[in-house]
Amino acid sequence: MNRIPNTALALAALAAATALPFASAQQEPTALEIIQRIEDLMRSDRSYAELTMEIITPDWQRTVTMRSYDDREGERSFIHILSPRRDENTTFLRVEFNLWMYLPRAERTIRIPPSMMLNSWMGSDFTNDDLVRESSYIDDYDHELTGIEELEELDAIPCYHIVMRPKPDAPVTWGWVEVWISVEPLLPVLYRYYNQRGELRKEMIMSEIGEMDGHLLPTVWTMRTMDKPGHSTVIRLESMDFDADIPDRVFTRQHLRNPR
Repeated sequence: MNRIPNTALALAALAAATALPFASAQQEPTALEIIQRIEDLMRSDRSYAELTMEIITPDWQRTVTMRSYDDREGERSFIHILSPRRDENTTFLRVEFNLWMYLPRAERTIRIPPSMMLNSWMGSDFTNDDLVRESSYIDDYDHELTGIEELEELDAIPCYHIVMRPKPDAPVTWGWVEVWISVEPLLPVLYRYYNQRGELRKEMIMSEIGEMDGHLLPTVWTMRTMDKPGHSTVIRLESMDFDADIPDRVFTRQHLRNPR
Protein backbone atom coordinates (compact mmCIF):
# COMPACT_ATOMS: atom_id res chain seq x y z
CA MET A 1 0.00 0.00 0.00
CA ASN A 2 1.16 3.54 -0.70
CA ARG A 3 2.15 5.55 2.33
CA ILE A 4 0.79 8.99 3.14
CA PRO A 5 3.60 11.48 2.44
CA ASN A 6 4.97 13.04 5.63
CA THR A 7 5.55 16.34 3.83
CA ALA A 8 1.87 16.56 2.97
CA LEU A 9 0.85 15.93 6.56
CA ALA A 10 3.28 18.59 7.75
CA LEU A 11 1.58 21.07 5.43
CA ALA A 12 -1.82 20.02 6.72
CA ALA A 13 -0.69 20.63 10.30
CA LEU A 14 -0.72 24.36 9.53
CA ALA A 15 -4.50 24.13 9.68
CA ALA A 16 -4.60 22.64 13.16
CA ALA A 17 -4.20 25.90 15.04
CA THR A 18 -7.25 27.44 13.41
CA ALA A 19 -9.44 24.33 13.36
CA LEU A 20 -12.88 24.79 14.85
CA PRO A 21 -13.42 22.95 18.15
CA PHE A 22 -15.94 20.19 18.58
CA ALA A 23 -19.15 20.85 20.49
CA SER A 24 -17.60 19.64 23.74
CA ALA A 25 -13.91 20.36 24.29
CA GLN A 26 -13.94 18.27 27.47
CA GLN A 27 -14.93 15.03 25.75
CA GLU A 28 -13.77 12.96 22.83
CA PRO A 29 -15.88 13.71 19.75
CA THR A 30 -18.48 11.17 18.73
CA ALA A 31 -18.18 9.21 15.50
CA LEU A 32 -21.05 11.20 13.98
CA GLU A 33 -19.41 14.51 14.91
CA ILE A 34 -16.18 13.45 13.21
CA ILE A 35 -17.93 12.28 10.04
CA GLN A 36 -20.00 15.47 9.96
CA ARG A 37 -16.82 17.57 10.18
CA ILE A 38 -15.25 15.62 7.31
CA GLU A 39 -18.36 16.03 5.17
CA ASP A 40 -18.32 19.78 5.87
CA LEU A 41 -14.62 19.91 4.97
CA MET A 42 -14.97 18.12 1.66
CA ARG A 43 -18.38 19.47 0.56
CA SER A 44 -20.17 22.80 0.88
CA ASP A 45 -23.80 23.63 0.12
CA ARG A 46 -22.88 24.15 -3.54
CA SER A 47 -19.42 23.50 -4.95
CA TYR A 48 -17.67 23.39 -8.30
CA ALA A 49 -14.52 21.37 -8.99
CA GLU A 50 -12.17 20.59 -11.85
CA LEU A 51 -10.59 17.14 -11.66
CA THR A 52 -8.24 14.83 -13.53
CA MET A 53 -8.70 11.06 -13.32
CA GLU A 54 -5.90 8.66 -14.32
CA ILE A 55 -6.92 5.03 -14.84
CA ILE A 56 -3.95 2.65 -14.52
CA THR A 57 -3.92 -1.03 -15.54
CA PRO A 58 -1.06 -3.45 -16.31
CA ASP A 59 -1.77 -3.05 -20.04
CA TRP A 60 -2.85 0.56 -20.57
CA GLN A 61 -3.45 3.95 -18.98
CA ARG A 62 -6.06 6.60 -19.68
CA THR A 63 -6.58 10.15 -18.43
CA VAL A 64 -10.00 11.78 -18.10
CA THR A 65 -10.62 15.45 -17.27
CA MET A 66 -13.95 16.66 -15.96
CA ARG A 67 -15.98 19.36 -14.26
CA SER A 68 -18.11 18.51 -11.24
CA TYR A 69 -21.05 20.45 -9.79
CA ASP A 70 -22.46 19.49 -6.39
CA ASP A 71 -25.64 20.72 -4.69
CA ARG A 72 -25.36 19.05 -1.30
CA GLU A 73 -28.58 20.36 0.22
CA GLY A 74 -30.64 19.63 -2.89
CA GLU A 75 -29.10 16.15 -3.26
CA ARG A 76 -28.11 16.90 -6.83
CA SER A 77 -24.85 16.56 -8.76
CA PHE A 78 -23.68 16.98 -12.34
CA ILE A 79 -20.47 15.79 -14.03
CA HIS A 80 -19.26 16.99 -17.45
CA ILE A 81 -16.47 15.02 -19.15
CA LEU A 82 -14.05 17.25 -21.08
CA SER A 83 -11.54 14.72 -22.44
CA PRO A 84 -10.43 12.40 -23.99
CA ARG A 85 -12.08 13.23 -27.30
CA ARG A 86 -14.06 10.00 -27.52
CA ASP A 87 -15.76 10.81 -24.18
CA GLU A 88 -16.02 14.58 -24.63
CA ASN A 89 -19.37 16.02 -23.47
CA THR A 90 -20.49 12.79 -21.83
CA THR A 91 -22.51 13.96 -18.83
CA PHE A 92 -24.01 12.54 -15.64
CA LEU A 93 -26.88 13.92 -13.58
CA ARG A 94 -28.08 12.79 -10.16
CA VAL A 95 -31.27 14.12 -8.59
CA GLU A 96 -31.92 12.43 -5.24
CA PHE A 97 -32.03 8.68 -6.08
CA ASN A 98 -32.20 9.10 -9.86
CA LEU A 99 -29.09 8.93 -12.06
CA TRP A 100 -28.87 9.65 -15.79
CA MET A 101 -26.00 9.48 -18.30
CA TYR A 102 -25.92 11.20 -21.69
CA LEU A 103 -23.87 9.65 -24.53
CA PRO A 104 -23.25 12.34 -27.17
CA ARG A 105 -22.08 9.92 -29.87
CA ALA A 106 -25.35 8.02 -29.66
CA GLU A 107 -27.34 11.18 -28.81
CA ARG A 108 -28.99 9.11 -26.11
CA THR A 109 -29.87 9.63 -22.45
CA ILE A 110 -29.72 6.52 -20.27
CA ARG A 111 -31.14 6.11 -16.78
CA ILE A 112 -28.76 4.12 -14.57
CA PRO A 113 -30.76 1.89 -12.19
CA PRO A 114 -29.81 1.36 -8.52
CA SER A 115 -28.65 -2.17 -9.40
CA MET A 116 -25.76 -0.67 -11.39
CA MET A 117 -24.44 1.68 -8.68
CA LEU A 118 -21.52 -0.68 -7.94
CA ASN A 119 -20.54 -0.87 -11.61
CA SER A 120 -17.30 0.73 -12.75
CA TRP A 121 -17.52 4.43 -13.57
CA MET A 122 -15.90 5.32 -16.92
CA GLY A 123 -13.81 2.13 -16.74
CA SER A 124 -12.16 3.20 -13.48
CA ASP A 125 -11.84 1.66 -10.01
CA PHE A 126 -14.47 4.12 -8.79
CA THR A 127 -18.12 3.11 -8.94
CA ASN A 128 -21.15 5.08 -10.06
CA ASP A 129 -21.99 5.60 -6.39
CA ASP A 130 -18.49 6.92 -5.57
CA LEU A 131 -18.69 9.67 -8.15
CA VAL A 132 -22.27 10.85 -7.79
CA ARG A 133 -22.57 10.15 -4.03
CA GLU A 134 -26.04 8.61 -4.15
CA SER A 135 -25.61 7.45 -0.56
CA SER A 136 -24.88 9.77 2.38
CA TYR A 137 -22.35 8.92 5.07
CA ILE A 138 -24.38 11.10 7.45
CA ASP A 139 -27.94 9.99 6.78
CA ASP A 140 -27.62 6.41 5.58
CA TYR A 141 -25.15 4.91 8.07
CA ASP A 142 -24.78 4.30 11.79
CA HIS A 143 -21.32 5.24 13.05
CA GLU A 144 -19.10 3.53 15.61
CA LEU A 145 -15.85 5.05 16.86
CA THR A 146 -13.73 2.05 17.82
CA GLY A 147 -10.75 4.07 19.09
CA ILE A 148 -7.54 5.69 17.92
CA GLU A 149 -5.17 3.57 15.82
CA GLU A 150 -1.69 4.09 14.38
CA LEU A 151 -1.50 2.02 11.21
CA GLU A 152 1.97 1.26 9.90
CA GLU A 153 0.84 1.86 6.30
CA LEU A 154 -0.27 5.36 7.36
CA ASP A 155 3.17 6.17 8.83
CA ALA A 156 1.81 5.48 12.34
CA ILE A 157 -0.25 8.68 12.29
CA PRO A 158 -2.82 8.66 15.13
CA CYS A 159 -6.19 8.20 13.44
CA TYR A 160 -9.78 7.87 14.57
CA HIS A 161 -11.06 4.52 13.33
CA ILE A 162 -14.77 4.64 12.49
CA VAL A 163 -16.96 1.80 11.23
CA MET A 164 -20.06 2.83 9.27
CA ARG A 165 -22.86 0.29 8.90
CA PRO A 166 -25.95 0.98 6.78
CA LYS A 167 -29.23 1.80 8.46
CA PRO A 168 -32.18 -0.50 7.72
CA ASP A 169 -33.61 0.15 4.24
CA ALA A 170 -30.94 2.80 3.46
CA PRO A 171 -30.18 3.11 -0.29
CA VAL A 172 -26.54 2.04 0.06
CA THR A 173 -24.39 -0.25 -2.05
CA TRP A 174 -21.80 -1.38 0.50
CA GLY A 175 -22.17 -3.86 3.33
CA TRP A 176 -20.12 -1.54 5.56
CA VAL A 177 -17.33 1.04 5.34
CA GLU A 178 -14.26 1.70 7.49
CA VAL A 179 -12.58 5.09 7.61
CA TRP A 180 -9.40 6.34 9.26
CA ILE A 181 -9.26 10.09 10.00
CA SER A 182 -6.12 11.75 11.33
CA VAL A 183 -6.64 13.18 14.82
CA GLU A 184 -4.75 16.41 14.25
CA PRO A 185 -5.42 17.91 11.84
CA LEU A 186 -8.80 16.26 11.28
CA LEU A 187 -8.49 14.89 7.73
CA PRO A 188 -9.57 11.65 6.01
CA VAL A 189 -6.68 9.39 5.03
CA LEU A 190 -8.08 5.92 4.30
CA TYR A 191 -11.42 4.35 3.39
CA ARG A 192 -12.11 0.61 3.06
CA TYR A 193 -15.28 -0.71 1.42
CA TYR A 194 -16.79 -4.15 2.14
CA ASN A 195 -19.52 -6.01 0.29
CA GLN A 196 -22.59 -7.59 1.87
CA ARG A 197 -20.57 -10.75 2.67
CA GLY A 198 -18.00 -8.73 4.61
CA GLU A 199 -15.28 -9.07 1.95
CA LEU A 200 -12.91 -6.12 1.42
CA ARG A 201 -13.56 -4.97 -2.16
CA LYS A 202 -11.92 -1.56 -2.47
CA GLU A 203 -9.77 0.90 -0.58
CA MET A 204 -9.09 4.59 -1.11
CA ILE A 205 -6.04 6.48 0.12
CA MET A 206 -6.34 10.27 0.39
CA SER A 207 -3.07 12.20 0.26
CA GLU A 208 -1.16 15.29 -0.92
CA ILE A 209 -2.80 17.91 1.28
CA GLY A 210 -3.20 21.24 -0.46
CA GLU A 211 -5.16 24.48 -0.22
CA MET A 212 -8.33 24.76 -2.28
CA ASP A 213 -10.39 27.93 -1.95
CA GLY A 214 -9.14 28.51 1.59
CA HIS A 215 -9.56 24.87 2.68
CA LEU A 216 -6.71 22.45 3.37
CA LEU A 217 -7.78 19.01 2.23
CA PRO A 218 -6.50 15.88 0.45
CA THR A 219 -6.16 16.64 -3.26
CA VAL A 220 -5.23 13.14 -4.48
CA TRP A 221 -7.61 10.18 -4.06
CA THR A 222 -6.25 6.78 -5.04
CA MET A 223 -8.74 3.92 -5.37
CA ARG A 224 -7.73 0.27 -5.66
CA THR A 225 -9.89 -2.77 -6.38
CA MET A 226 -8.63 -5.62 -4.21
CA ASP A 227 -9.13 -8.45 -6.71
CA LYS A 228 -7.43 -6.55 -9.58
CA PRO A 229 -3.66 -6.47 -8.97
CA GLY A 230 -1.93 -3.67 -10.83
CA HIS A 231 -5.14 -1.69 -11.28
CA SER A 232 -5.70 1.69 -9.64
CA THR A 233 -7.41 4.99 -10.33
CA VAL A 234 -6.03 8.34 -9.19
CA ILE A 235 -8.25 11.43 -9.02
CA ARG A 236 -6.47 14.76 -8.66
CA LEU A 237 -8.41 17.79 -7.50
CA GLU A 238 -7.11 20.62 -9.70
CA SER A 239 -9.32 23.44 -8.40
CA MET A 240 -12.42 23.91 -6.26
CA ASP A 241 -14.93 26.64 -5.47
CA PHE A 242 -16.67 25.93 -2.16
CA ASP A 243 -19.24 28.73 -2.53
CA ALA A 244 -20.05 28.32 -6.18
CA ASP A 245 -22.94 30.21 -7.75
CA ILE A 246 -24.37 27.31 -9.77
CA PRO A 247 -27.58 27.99 -11.73
CA ASP A 248 -30.40 25.53 -11.09
CA ARG A 249 -30.52 24.73 -14.83
CA VAL A 250 -27.26 22.79 -14.40
CA PHE A 251 -29.15 20.13 -12.46
CA THR A 252 -31.70 19.40 -15.17
CA ARG A 253 -32.04 16.69 -17.81
CA GLN A 254 -32.02 19.37 -20.49
CA HIS A 255 -28.50 20.34 -19.41
CA LEU A 256 -27.31 16.76 -20.01
CA ARG A 257 -27.42 17.39 -23.78
CA ASN A 258 -26.05 20.93 -23.68
CA PRO A 259 -23.58 21.23 -20.77
CA ARG A 260 -21.85 24.41 -21.95
